[in-house]
Amino acid sequence: MMDRERRRFWRGGGILLAAACLCRPLFPRPLAAAFEDFGLGARAAGVSGAFTAVSDDISALEYNPAGLAQQHRLQIGSGLLRLFQQPAGVVNLSDTSLAIVYPTEDLRSSWGASWRSFTEKDFARNRAVQLGYGLNVHRSLHHRVDLGLSASVMSRSALRSSSRITSVGADAGAMWEIDQKYVLGFSVLNANKPSLSLAGIDDSAPPTFKLGLAERVRGFLLSLDYTQRLASANNPSSYTYALGMERWLSTARFGSYAFRAGMGLGNRTDQVTLGAGIHFYGAQLDYALLVPASGQHIAGHALSLILRFGEKDPEAEYEQLLNQEIEARRELAALLEFTEKQLSAIKEDLSLSQKELQSLKDQLQAKDQEAESFRGKIDALINRQKEVAQEVRAIQVNKEKLKRERTENIFEEDWEAYKALRTAGKSKAELKAHLEGMLKRFRGQEVDLSPVNQEIFNLLQSR
Repeated sequence: MMDRERRRFWRGGGILLAAACLCRPLFPRPLAAAFEDFGLGARAAGVSGAFTAVSDDISALEYNPAGLAQQHRLQIGSGLLRLFQQPAGVVNLSDTSLAIVYPTEDLRSSWGASWRSFTEKDFARNRAVQLGYGLNVHRSLHHRVDLGLSASVMSRSALRSSSRITSVGADAGAMWEIDQKYVLGFSVLNANKPSLSLAGIDDSAPPTFKLGLAERVRGFLLSLDYTQRLASANNPSSYTYALGMERWLSTARFGSYAFRAGMGLGNRTDQVTLGAGIHFYGAQLDYALLVPASGQHIAGHALSLILRFGEKDPEAEYEQLLNQEIEARRELAALLEFTEKQLSAIKEDLSLSQKELQSLKDQLQAKDQEAESFRGKIDALINRQKEVAQEVRAIQVNKEKLKRERTENIFEEDWEAYKALRTAGKSKAELKAHLEGMLKRFRGQEVDLSPVNQEIFNLLQSR
């Protein structure tokens, strides 16, 4: 069940979409410009293109190149699109695409490349080759920042003449992950506004700005996007609001299944989308149905296949992903040890100060005539005692915080190890034993064990 903050956020997103629906202009829908954003792959299409803050598969090349940095396995994908309407306007095109994502050995960055070919009916054949790179520039327990760049070579050929043009476009993007749950994404597509005029028709790929926010909760994804396209050639500027959801359901023997829905509202077109997918042994097949809510009511279709290659043992892959966290854990342990030594030294200093203070008090009682000379020393020692006591309290608070963070890190490692065992298809007995071990280890340590209890309940119910 969503907490109050999450409900407030998505209620605001719904109000924003409703306002966009009521306030959008009522003039006829124009045609889309060349190479306007119409997506790559059926998964993104299934959530109505609300993918800027998601971008965790090969579709990152089209929506946000920063998402390439999140992909740690070799991926090869292909897709087919048949569209009569896209967020940017009315179209009549058939699109074929191929894409590949190749991660680097340190798992902090990935390269991506794609080829696509689509035909605008009775006018032009378009082809594009794109190369992208995504890099993780910051990663901690609660935050992650990724950046990405890509370049496209776009070519258009007229169907009824020998006219042809080639141009180069540039994209950039960024993603900020907060608490491994919320993600904020931003991208700029066709930043240099490449010219694609053909057969006497002035045209260009419009600079496009995308802003997205997504939330992931145990296989459930909610995403919200805003897209602003600048004017290009004879096409005016346009905007689109998109809201999408995705739900993954896992089975022990027959892979995972996804169900998707989305809605896009803009000043050119409106649409409702539905989608489904299956993930089985590294292969993912997705389908999306795009139903226009304005203009000509001819449904579009999207079909894509992604093959992922890498470690067959999920535990080994999980261990490789955690290598980047080993140094951080070592530093945390060293800091905890240093803090304990510092605390011991301060306690010793405090004990000596207390003994000296008591000695001065005794001397003051025995020698009233020397009271004035000792008063200054006593006051200084009292102040020092207060400062030391404050330092001790601060260090104890910091020590407890470090212990909690260390416990949470160990819990997250055990939880990720469990998910890896589950993905590897381990038996329910092994999974239950792992979860019960987690309950024993973390009970009474201020760790939220509700996910573990829920998972044990689910295992018992599925017998």
